[in-house]
Amino acid sequence: MINRNMSYFMDADLNKEFEEVEIKGIDLFKNEKGENIPWIVKPLEMSDIEAIREANTSKKKKGKGYIKELDEKRFGNTIILDSIIFPDFKNKEWLAKEKLLDPIELMLKVLKKPTHYASISDQILVMNGMKENDEEDDIQAAKN
Repeated sequence: MINRNMSYFMDADLNKEFEEVEIKGIDLFKNEKGENIPWIVKPLEMSDIEAIREANTSKKKKGKGYIKELDEKRFGNTIILDSIIFPDFKNKEWLAKEKLLDPIELMLKVLKKPTHYASISDQILVMNGMKENDEEDDIQAAKN
C-alpha cells in the first residue's frame, strides 16, 4: 500500500530559493593568473520561464482569428540571459560602453564564437533541466 502521508509535502520549504552555481567561463576573460573567470548562474523557477515564454509570444492574424507564435530564438536567449548572474549583461555602464540597449545583444556580442555560446548555453540549459548532460559533453569537458 502506498504511504499517503501529506506531511512529506507540507513540511517542504516551498519558498526556498535556488542557489547560485559557478560554471566554467570562456577564454575571452582571464584573471591575473591567466585562468578563465568563472561565471555565476542560477536556475530559473517555472514561473520565470512561463513569464519569459509569455513575453516572447505574439499574436499573429491567421484567417479570421489569431494564433500565438513563440519567438523561439529570443525565448532561448532570454532564458540564458536571465540565468546569468555574473557577468551582469544588464549592467547599464557596460551596455552604454558598448553602445547597446538590449542585454541580449551584449550577451551575444560576448558569446560571438559558436563554441563560447555552446559552452555557456549548454551548462545553463542542463542546470535548468532543459537539456540532458550528454556523456560526450562530459568527455569533451574533461579533455579541455
